[in-house]
Amino acid sequence: MAGAVWETKDCLGSGTFGQARHFVAENGVDVAVKRLRKKNWTLEAYAFEVAMCQYVRGGTCLVHLLDAFCACNHGFLVFKLWGCSLHKFLRKHRCTTANTKELIQQVLAALGFLHEHKVCHTDVKPGNILVKEVHSDSRTGKLAVQLADLGSAQLIQAPAFGSL
Repeated sequence: MAGAVWETKDCLGSGTFGQARHFVAENGVDVAVKRLRKKNWTLEAYAFEVAMCQYVRGGTCLVHLLDAFCACNHGFLVFKLWGCSLHKFLRKHRCTTANTKELIQQVLAALGFLHEHKVCHTDVKPGNILVKEVHSDSRTGKLAVQLADLGSAQLIQAPAFGSL
């Protein structure tokens, strides 16, 4: 994907450590590109986030890293584009009880997968929960969720019981 000609679309969101934008590659693939902020990123933090994404690749309800590269003193992570943040979604839509239950179950599935792999997300918030409608009829829509942003995730260590 690096080196392709990309068309810039919308800003998907921004936070302390980076900004995500929607791009369309010349082959028509929609992607979300997270650019790590110059003043807040280190090569070590970038490498950790890439490694964490690769470690949990294929996980239930987690974003999928397609590519990662450094250019112009920035780190870039390329993900498959997936809906919008829960924060943006709730500005435009009302969630039924059934939708809320679906959303919570999927977020818990993502967290369960991470915890099985000894990873703690540490930054679960509406801006890091991505939502899209996958089925819609006249009365109800089915929602799908992916959890994003493993940049501040931590590996869970078992306590050393001898030191208690």
